Amino acid sequence: MNRPARAATGAFVVIVAGACAGNPQPGDSGYAYNVSDAYAAEFIVDAASYTGSMTLETAVGGMVTGSMSVTSPATITGTVNGTIAADTLTFESNYEIAENGCTGIVTGVGVITTGGDAVAGSMDVYDACADQTLEGSFDLTR
Repeated sequence: MNRPARAATGAFVVIVAGACAGNPQPGDSGYAYNVSDAYAAEFIVDAASYTGSMTLETAVGGMVTGSMSVTSPATITGTVNGTIAADTLTFESNYEIAENGCTGIVTGVGVITTGGDAVAGSMDVYDACADQTLEGSFDLTR
């Protein structure tokens, strides 16, 4: 009498496991909000525009790594670390300004478009030389 109940339970577990396997998570192939490759970047801080690029890669589990390079109006480089949850990228980048050696930290949160072709959001920039935090925004497009 217990045998049909076990068979039904086993079939249910197989169906549920199969359904979960069909839903890619951040970093999995086919996840709609992974970020990868080089993005043209525009950062707006204190009404000033800074342009350059960000190169990002999403690993399994939604961990994001990469680099940031601003080329105008100054040369600024940094490493990027972050995470993806649903359609949102949260990141942090330690940076250095080549011309004066100043360093700082950019933290940002932005919404990723379906397909990962663009990310836009808000950011805070802590400038260690001035010991101040400025608010800004960013746009990344591939």
